[in-house]
Amino acid sequence: MHSKAILNGSNLTYELPTSRILFQNITVAIHEGQRIGLVGRNGSGKSTLLKLLTGQLTPKVGTTTVNGSIYYLPQVSTLNPIASNNSVLDWLNSHSDEWWTVTMLLEEIFETKLCLSQSISSLSGGELTKLWLAYALSKQPNILLLDEPTNHLDLMALEQLRKALQGFSGAFVIVSHKPFFLDQVVNTIWELTSEAVKVYGGNYSFFGSQK
Repeated sequence: MHSKAILNGSNLTYELPTSRILFQNITVAIHEGQRIGLVGRNGSGKSTLLKLLTGQLTPKVGTTTVNGSIYYLPQVSTLNPIASNNSVLDWLNSHSDEWWTVTMLLEEIFETKLCLSQSISSLSGGELTKLWLAYALSKQPNILLLDEPTNHLDLMALEQLRKALQGFSGAFVIVSHKPFFLDQVVNTIWELTSEAVKVYGGNYSFFGSQK
């Protein structure tokens, strides 16, 4: 028996600017404590679905309701700092009133300490990913939506993220192209197609066996 649903997306249909329907009549629910891996072929609309759930995009048809706080971390490659010369400290100050909590989590979770005076644009993909993940976790949302956070992380950082997600008290949905990682952190798989989200109870290996 599921715990209370804290997010519901009903009959979601999204139309691309080219007038092509990306998917239609998608209905999903996220329950307290769920750990969900979102999978689907490239171009199926995984990132779009996450943006619809956060309200960043408006569906052609359908509604989303959230009972609690939600934080969405898009793919770090789309967060291009636009060659910003702003320092890490400037970035932290612009994102958090208690920026030191982010640096503490960065050190505690990822054993990473950044020079606060260095520019954001000088950070590697892995450093930027860890910084954003630390910021996301500092928000302590009821639901965390993570779009391919594993792309720029080495094996040590992946292990650190695994521990952080296992210790996270809220629910989360994660998109990742690393099945071995999904096997360790999720208990539900959502498979997105153009006409439905098929739900599989279990990790990625269980999903693979059912397919």
